[in-house]
Amino acid sequence: MAFAYKWAGLLLCCCAASVMAQAQLKKGVGLTESAGLGDRHLQDLQVAWYYNWGPQSAVQSSAQFVPMVFSARSIRADSQTLKLLSPGDRVWVKIPQTGFVGVGEVTESVQSAKDFTVPTPEGDRSALDVLQHGPLYRATADDPEQAEYFVRVKWLHAVDAAHAFNEVGLFGNQNTVCQPRAAKWRHTVERLKAVFVNWNSPSQS
Repeated sequence: MAFAYKWAGLLLCCCAASVMAQAQLKKGVGLTESAGLGDRHLQDLQVAWYYNWGPQSAVQSSAQFVPMVFSARSIRADSQTLKLLSPGDRVWVKIPQTGFVGVGEVTESVQSAKDFTVPTPEGDRSALDVLQHGPLYRATADDPEQAEYFVRVKWLHAVDAAHAFNEVGLFGNQNTVCQPRAAKWRHTVERLKAVFVNWNSPSQS
């Protein structure tokens, strides 16, 4: 689950899973773990990081795992608010009770799980076929009120949980997506921009 806040094209996202990404590492790959791909494939490709469009990975590797999926269930609530996210928006990522760990750029509008594709070494494939919880998503894919929804994001600047940024006075909200206008939100954005200095850089792929 992810929570995001939008103001003047800037978004704040609170992820339940740790985000461990390093934007300086530019060569990465989508790894289809459900097809049996693992560390050997990462070594063969000589990549510094990888993702599987899920919140965690079962692969043991020296390559950095980067969670790269934002989703919300129920079109009547969470998924409707995801429509506030637009390509080009910035997403500020926060681990609850830990702090902010990065900023990314939204690259596509919200899509249902059955329409969402994932780039893999074999080409783009359906999220239902390659994500760790694909079978669960497939079970509700044809029900608009129960289906999973995704927003594609590329990371611009990120740190691991041990180096998360947090301080008193930063904005917080448990809605999936909202559009705050409070002065506290503006203060939060300015502080995050000062900490994550690559927030306005071209997205890494």
